[in-house]
Amino acid sequence: DELGKRGEDISRMEVLESVEQTVTVPESKDPRLWCLKTFGPEQELCIKLMWKAFETIRNGESVPVASVFTVPYVRGYIYLEAQREADVRRFTKGINGLSQYTGLSLVPIDQMAGVFSAAKAAAQKVNVIRPGDWVRLKKGPYGGDLAQVDEVDDDMYLLKMKPRIRGGQIAKGNKKIFPPKWFHKDDMEATREVIVNVEPRKTQKGFKLFYVAHGEAYRDGFLYKNYRSSAFVSGSDVRPTEYELTDWRNAPPISEQVRPEDDLPKSKEEKEEKMPPPPLPVKKDTGPILQDGERVIVHSGDLKNLRGVVSKAVFGSPTVLVQPRDVDVKGDLSISTTRLCKYFEIGDYVTVLSGDHAGDAGHVEKVDLGPQNEWGSHVTAHILASDYTSFRTSLNDLRKSFERPETRCSNGDFKV
Repeated sequence: DELGKRGEDISRMEVLESVEQTVTVPESKDPRLWCLKTFGPEQELCIKLMWKAFETIRNGESVPVASVFTVPYVRGYIYLEAQREADVRRFTKGINGLSQYTGLSLVPIDQMAGVFSAAKAAAQKVNVIRPGDWVRLKKGPYGGDLAQVDEVDDDMYLLKMKPRIRGGQIAKGNKKIFPPKWFHKDDMEATREVIVNVEPRKTQKGFKLFYVAHGEAYRDGFLYKNYRSSAFVSGSDVRPTEYELTDWRNAPPISEQVRPEDDLPKSKEEKEEKMPPPPLPVKKDTGPILQDGERVIVHSGDLKNLRGVVSKAVFGSPTVLVQPRDVDVKGDLSISTTRLCKYFEIGDYVTVLSGDHAGDAGHVEKVDLGPQNEWGSHVTAHILASDYTSFRTSLNDLRKSFERPETRCSNGDFKV
């Protein structure tokens, strides 16, 4: 019955009406489609299975699963293509968050085309979340509450929302035990149940001071908290009501009760009396400057140690397209440049692009991965120049060169 309900829901999707007659019906010799229940973020579980497939191929073994994907309309399930049920159970063994024995079911052949069409249509619909966008939390003490994206850092989103506070207590658990109330320092400390501290926290605009109580950060009356994209809905699914917008416009004015005193705006006279020195620019690691054809390696994230070649790089773009190497993956992967490091091997002839040795060239004689023996922006290379001198420079300051140095017939007083 549960399988029938899921099949019925998928068949009713509007997106399938226009493609129902154009989808090729799977044949009996094609892999079967299996539906597997999950207890975690579906997309992250698919990435874990994909990474397991990479490791299996590297070990010279065959992968029994043809594909794995998720459909956003079907929460709590992922789909896998495999010939046999035993193949699915064996391949998903050891992955936390998957129900291998009680949550595995076979999708009927006549419904497979609908599942594939829904997944393809969802993949083509990209929802980019930017600072300032409205979102709505899914569950927890703030489930259903309106929030606004303040900062975006890769897959983490800093949201600001109206807190739920009563006295010195804050909302916890999965129930809304307190009504929404703006943060006020004196109100929190009046109960003598909590001490409100002031802590500096790094943001994309530099360091800012926040009031901190029970581990939660408050500023200008709002609660600031990090969430992943799976914890909220965004885009056209979020429509703030007129009451919510009015409530946000009536947020408490800026004062020492909602913002630490050192971060309050100064009057013109105070600025003239004590003009602070200009702050030093916060150096943000934007990753190496890449060009098409350069070899790279992923140094962090789920695809750590994956090597590939840049297939498309746009100057100033935070991401590049990478064609993986040594793994059986078709198509390019879009990867953030902050997760990439240039990759060179001993003997490569390179040119230094920047730094103290800009313009010099030579052969890579050693790659120093540091004490932790890991790739990253800290990696350096020892370069042997044509005059047999050696120097060290950052790996990301290098670029492979196809020009070879002229043959030297003499070195000092010695000639060949």
